[in-house]
Amino acid sequence: MYMMMKRFSILVSVAFMSAFTFMSCTEESELIDTEKTSTGGGKNYDFSVDYNGHTLYFNIDTTAVNECYVTHGNKADWVETDKKTGEGYYTYYAGAVDIPSQVTYNGTTYTVSGIGDEAFRATKLTSVSIPSTVKYIGEMAFAQTPLSSITLPSALESIGAIAFWEAELTSITIPSSVKYIDVGSFEYCKDLKEILVEDGNADYTSIDGILYSKDMTALLAYPGGKTGSEFTVESSVDSLAGYAFWGNNYLKSLTIETNVVKLDGFGGGACDNLESLTVRDDNPNYTTIDGVLYNKDTTELLLYPTGKSGYSFTAPSTVRKIKDGAFYECKNLNAITMQDGLTVIQENAFIYCDSLRSVVIPSTAKQIISHGFYECNNLSSITIHVTEPFEIATDAFYAVNDGDSDDNLNHKNATLYVPAGTKSVYENTDYWSLFEHIVEMSE
Repeated sequence: MYMMMKRFSILVSVAFMSAFTFMSCTEESELIDTEKTSTGGGKNYDFSVDYNGHTLYFNIDTTAVNECYVTHGNKADWVETDKKTGEGYYTYYAGAVDIPSQVTYNGTTYTVSGIGDEAFRATKLTSVSIPSTVKYIGEMAFAQTPLSSITLPSALESIGAIAFWEAELTSITIPSSVKYIDVGSFEYCKDLKEILVEDGNADYTSIDGILYSKDMTALLAYPGGKTGSEFTVESSVDSLAGYAFWGNNYLKSLTIETNVVKLDGFGGGACDNLESLTVRDDNPNYTTIDGVLYNKDTTELLLYPTGKSGYSFTAPSTVRKIKDGAFYECKNLNAITMQDGLTVIQENAFIYCDSLRSVVIPSTAKQIISHGFYECNNLSSITIHVTEPFEIATDAFYAVNDGDSDDNLNHKNATLYVPAGTKSVYENTDYWSLFEHIVEMSE
């Protein structure tokens, strides 16, 4: 899966509702007359219908015969509630929504077979009635909604990536018909206490509310609202899915006792209180040092736990890469020093490290990829020992200031310390010249 470029927790204002009414799946729905439909024109949908007090939007599925799927309305209807954070919502779905099993448009009757990508994303949807005809739920379909409970239809076959991201679900049951669940489907569901799977599902199972592959070789999703400060991965597991633990703030210690061979964009980041990781000494691919996760030969730093104590950290001299998202949202880290040998700081490596004030980049560094230090708003000192400055992405040190995209805090406030005799070179390199305070270090 992918790392979002906006902070997950601030994209949408999701007000917790003390009680939501959930409507059970609709088995049969009345046909919608053509007279009640309207074409979407150049908008995001093919046609719309009025049904049970709501306007619903649909796209015709061109890969199937007489089928359509629910989609979103006009994205121009976004209501921004906070200009600094970008919080807001789309107005086209709110409250309790019924989805019919069939609709008629231009003389053709279509079966509603799916809920499309982002169909209800960032709306004020609180409950939904899903017809039994629905076979798939698209990516981000219910993301960032105050949806607190849902019953999935018995014919459902697939669930898209981060489909329920930030929904306020407390429990969900996967029907026996589901054959595919994409990565991060329940990411950041901080109220979700359990993921259950119906008996008879051939591809998935649930143990103690945790979602696994049927053969228990892959841990796919650990509920965000599951309590307990410690967790040990089952002995049968040899892979942890990307973002599997994202959003759980109860875990403090995660132990991988098995010989896990694949940590697919491992989802231990964004667990606010996770302090340490431990892998077995004989693990062939990974190792941990003082609770920090590395590849086996420690040339790649994979994950620094979000809640790890301590204000400063020096990466081992063996480290050549700081991997994508390795220090995601680390809340305690004040200072990071990288030693000679390091060459690459990957995308999102230090994203949202709000407490980070001091960074030391070694002379061997060759690349800082996009968003490397994105939204590290309090950086005051950046020391770089590279004598021949390399070009980096203009957003590598981007930090927003009250919503003004042209006022980069780090370019304005941080001091860039460069090797003796190189100030003029940095001042004449496209990106580095954006820093207003460049100071040469002494010999």
